[in-house]
Amino acid sequence: MSQSITPALLWVEPLSDLQLLRFIVQLGLLLVSARLLGELFARLGQPPIIGELLAGIMIGPTFLGGMFPGLYEAVFAPEDRSGQHILEAFSWLGIILLLMVAGMEMDPRILRRVGRATAFTTLFNVLVPAAAGVTLGYFLSRHEILNATAPETLVFVLFFTVMMAISAVPVLARILGDLDLLRTVVGATMLATAVTADTVGWIALALASGLAAGGVNAATIGVSVGGTMAFLAAAYFLGRPAINALTFRARSMRVDYRMVTVALAVSFGLAAVTQLIGVHAVLGAFVGGILIGQSPHVEARSKVRLESAVMGFFAPVFFAASGLKVDLTGLLDPFLLGVAALVILVASTSKLVGGLIGARLGGMSFWQSAAVGSGLNARGSMEVIAATLALSLGVITGQLYSVIVAMAVVTSMMAPPLIKWSLRRDKEAGERGWRKT
Repeated sequence: MSQSITPALLWVEPLSDLQLLRFIVQLGLLLVSARLLGELFARLGQPPIIGELLAGIMIGPTFLGGMFPGLYEAVFAPEDRSGQHILEAFSWLGIILLLMVAGMEMDPRILRRVGRATAFTTLFNVLVPAAAGVTLGYFLSRHEILNATAPETLVFVLFFTVMMAISAVPVLARILGDLDLLRTVVGATMLATAVTADTVGWIALALASGLAAGGVNAATIGVSVGGTMAFLAAAYFLGRPAINALTFRARSMRVDYRMVTVALAVSFGLAAVTQLIGVHAVLGAFVGGILIGQSPHVEARSKVRLESAVMGFFAPVFFAASGLKVDLTGLLDPFLLGVAALVILVASTSKLVGGLIGARLGGMSFWQSAAVGSGLNARGSMEVIAATLALSLGVITGQLYSVIVAMAVVTSMMAPPLIKWSLRRDKEAGERGWRKT
C-alpha cells in the first residue's frame, strides 16, 4: 500500500557521490580551459568562441583521451550514460539561456528594417544547402560505412539534408556578440535568418525522426507547422502587452532580483511551448528574450546580471562541452578524411552562396551579403544535436557522426574571420553595416 502512494520521484536513482564529484570537476575543467583558450584567441584578435570550442577538443577524446586515457576516463567516464546526461542537460540549459540573452540584445526595429533581406536570405539559405545536401547525401548513402540504414536511402538523405541546411543559432549569437554586431543590420539579418531557417529545419528534423521511428503522419506535421505559426502570431500580437503587464506587476514585488526571475520564467515557459509543439526550445527562448528586452519595466541592471551569468559561465561551458564530443582520431582513415573534406567543402560553399544570393536580392551590398553567408555557415551545436539524434536512431554510423561533428566545428571556426574580412572589404559597412541603431 505504501508503495502505491509513494511519489514517483522517490524511485529515481539518486546521483552517486562519484557522479556528483565528476560533474563538479567537469564543470570546473570546461570553464577554466574555455576561458584560457578564449583569452588566447582574444589576444590574437579572434572571437573567444573559437578557443572555447577548441578547449573541448583539447580535453576530449582526441587529445586528452589519446595521450592520457586513464585521466580522461576518470574525469569524463564516457561509459557512464547517466553521468553524461547530466552534462548534456546542463548544455541544453546553456543553449536556452544564450538564446534568451541574444533575444534581449535584438532590436525589433532593426528586424523590421531587414524583413526583406531576411525573407530572401532565408529562402536561399535553405534551398541551396538543401539541394547540395540531397545530391551529396544520395552519393554518400551508397557507402555502408556511412549509412546505417543501407540499402535504404530516404531517411538517410533527409537527415543529411537537414544537417547541411541548418545553422547554429547559439554559436552565431555568440559570434555576433563577440564582434559587437547584434544591433546592426548585418547582424540582425544573420540572426533572424538563422532562427527562421532553423525553425524550418527542426520541423524537417521532426519529420525525419518520425520516418526513422516509423511514427510520422500528417497530424504530426500539421501540429508542428500550425503550432509554430500560432506561436509566432501570439507572440507578435499578444506577447508584448502580456509581458509589459507582467513586468509592471513584478516591479511592486519586494524580493531582490525579481526581474531576473521573471525573465527566466518567461524564456523557459516559451521554450517549453516550442519544444512541446515539436520545433525546438531555442525558438521560444529567443522570442522570450526579445519580449523581455523590449519591456520598459525591466531595468538595465537586471539585463546586465543575466548577461554576466550567461556569458561568464553557461556559454563557455556549453561551447567547450560541444567541442568535447569531437573525436578526430576516427578521421585518420583516408576514405573518411576525404569524405570529411568533401562535406566541409560542399557545406561551406552552399551556405556562402545561398546567403550571398539571398542577401543581395534583399538589397544588401556584395560584401555585406558575403558576411551574412559567412555567418550562416557556422553549424556548431545544432549540427552536433542533429547528428546525435541521427546516430541514436540508427540512421548514420559512428564514422559519419565524426565527419559531421568535425564539419560543424570547422565551419564555426571559419565564420568569425570571414565575417570580419568581408565587412572590412565593404566601405559601406562602416556607415551602415557596423553602426548600431
